[in-house]
Amino acid sequence: ARPLYTGFVTVLAPNDELCFQGNQEREGDVTPSSRHQGGVHVLMCDGAVKFITDSIEAGNSNSAQVREGGGFLTPGSKSPFGVWGALGTRAAREVINTEF
Repeated sequence: ARPLYTGFVTVLAPNDELCFQGNQEREGDVTPSSRHQGGVHVLMCDGAVKFITDSIEAGNSNSAQVREGGGFLTPGSKSPFGVWGALGTRAAREVINTEF
């Protein structure tokens, strides 16, 4: 289940750089990427396919992530990664009131 091949996080905007810990492909911030100019197609949980542009509001990429442990934002906190980060949350139950 290497994230480079099986998943992504909503910390960095689509088509942004891939950031790995050390020289491993197991742990890191992997954003979706595509050869489509200007964005990526994303399959939503309701079956809809959305084109997400590279310019989606992605908040502060230098912020700590929301998770358990020291140096992180408390679980349940609002995503510091903007609309893009809110799309990737589940436990915080963020509601997006805008079309993206």
